[in-house]
Amino acid sequence: MTYTNQISADATLLVIALPKSNDQYYKSMYDDIFAFDIAYAKAVMGNDNIIILADKKAKKLLRNELPDDIIFHDSMHDIWIRDFATVLPTSPTLFRYTATAQANNQEDADWVQKKFEFFIKRNGIEYKRSMLKLDGGNVVDDQCDKLVVTQRFLEDNHLDYESGKEQLKKITGFKQIAIIPADSEVGLAHADGMLMFIDTNTLVINKYTYPLREEIFKELNLAFPSLKIIEVTAEPGIEAWHSHFPSACGLNVNAVVTHRCIYMPDFGKKNDDKFLALVKQHSSKTIIRIPAGKVCKMGGSVRCLTWQLIGENAKRLILLARGRNSKTMG
Repeated sequence: MTYTNQISADATLLVIALPKSNDQYYKSMYDDIFAFDIAYAKAVMGNDNIIILADKKAKKLLRNELPDDIIFHDSMHDIWIRDFATVLPTSPTLFRYTATAQANNQEDADWVQKKFEFFIKRNGIEYKRSMLKLDGGNVVDDQCDKLVVTQRFLEDNHLDYESGKEQLKKITGFKQIAIIPADSEVGLAHADGMLMFIDTNTLVINKYTYPLREEIFKELNLAFPSLKIIEVTAEPGIEAWHSHFPSACGLNVNAVVTHRCIYMPDFGKKNDDKFLALVKQHSSKTIIRIPAGKVCKMGGSVRCLTWQLIGENAKRLILLARGRNSKTMG
């Protein structure tokens, strides 16, 4: 039997999650999220590996569009899996999901993450645990030794600058850490709406004005002296689905980067073409557009909706998805 997901050392597994079919919070957006997940999955197939977590009702519908072996019958309590999942595929680490991402309700944030932790324990995913508060969306790394977070990490954990860096080095094993000011005092203050590594020596960052630009560059140059930094123009959207979460439309840096590809959110704007052309000049990876124009108003985009796995953890989920679906089909 030929499977869609192929286990390979240089392939990354991307995991996305649909809301529960009876979820009232996402009810008005469900069809758009469903369509986004299908388009995203089709774009990944043949380039990297992908799995969609879905409840029984959604699984039946997905089978009309997608191969059976990429659909995993399970569900999360939220779709923004990047934030409450493990980060750093090379050294999987689960930090404590912050209250900010759940409308400042820490009890809700812990509840959402507990569902995820049950899932990874049940399915044998290996990881380290830290009780420091840090959303996955605020962890941008080069998949090697460089890592960026915003100062929100220090605020959430009541740490000073030096202590924050030492804690991150100790927990993650990464030796080069940058802690930059966030680009807004409101919202989630996630680094993945500000910048992205396209390889271990090249960082793409939104173009900011004085004095924020100088503050960010000072920290980046201190942490990564030999890094090439490329500035891009962002066109942030103004339409927001929820008052607590600013729109992520226009933030092309909220992309998923794997060994093979860059999965770039496409918002149907002219700036998408400019961004893609600029990144192409500096990367040999295949750049794949993911239509995100209908989901970005919720406050996130391609990267926010994606959990990345490599190695044995990826292999385990892929094999579990195959086994579950072969039983279902039998």
